[in-house]
Amino acid sequence: MRVHHVALDVADVETTSAFYEDVLGLDKTREFEIDGERSYCVGGGGGGELQFVEVDDPNRGVNHVAVGVADLDATIDAAVAEWDATVVHHPKRLDGGDRVAVVTDPEGHRVELIEE
Repeated sequence: MRVHHVALDVADVETTSAFYEDVLGLDKTREFEIDGERSYCVGGGGGGELQFVEVDDPNRGVNHVAVGVADLDATIDAAVAEWDATVVHHPKRLDGGDRVAVVTDPEGHRVELIEE
């Protein structure tokens, strides 16, 4: 497994992404929308990304942490059975081909699981 990305809630994707691109030199890696929330991702060269999720209330801070897993279904089953995790978003395939789901950790934080 590897840490895939960290998602931050923001009020304005354009302004936030411009800061990270112009000031920090990161590059746009992808842009998409899921369940009405617009996302814009930037990365450096190390493979990880920052994802900016445009929301009405950006004061939530960290939206989710994403982790790459080998077997999405087995990971979800273990999280639910062994850790009483809640499945926030059931597995689905994104346009780019990745299969993803979201569960909660023991503190209630959202963890996006990305099948690699």
